[in-house]
Amino acid sequence: MPQASIDTLWTLFEGGARPPWTTSPGPWGRWAKAIAELRDVLRFARAMGVGDRLSFEPTLARGLDYYTGPVFETVLNDGSVGSVSGGGRYDGLVGMFSEKREVPAVGVALELRAPDGDLGGAQDAGRCAPHDHGAGDRV
Repeated sequence: MPQASIDTLWTLFEGGARPPWTTSPGPWGRWAKAIAELRDVLRFARAMGVGDRLSFEPTLARGLDYYTGPVFETVLNDGSVGSVSGGGRYDGLVGMFSEKREVPAVGVALELRAPDGDLGGAQDAGRCAPHDHGAGDRV
């Protein structure tokens, strides 16, 4: 992707001047909505003091077609494993099981094994030992 295109995209996320196509109707209107949602996520993360632990990954895909908004993964900073949790926004999934079709929802799935496969002797104690790997999130 050309650097000028990358710069334009970052301008959108950071709240700079908006190109005309972001306010036009049609398919570009959906892009504008998605960009606005991502800007909100980044703004809220900064307000909560965790903005430096969040990174935007435009190629992230969760592999399920019921997501209707931002998706996310949590990874360990040391790179010892892939994601340790992941999920996203899905407005239509819950409603498929009831009369109401649009039910706003966000879900997450957690990885329940020890990140390095070693329970550190905690098996005998019936619990997992804590690991201080640090964590980061990708949106």
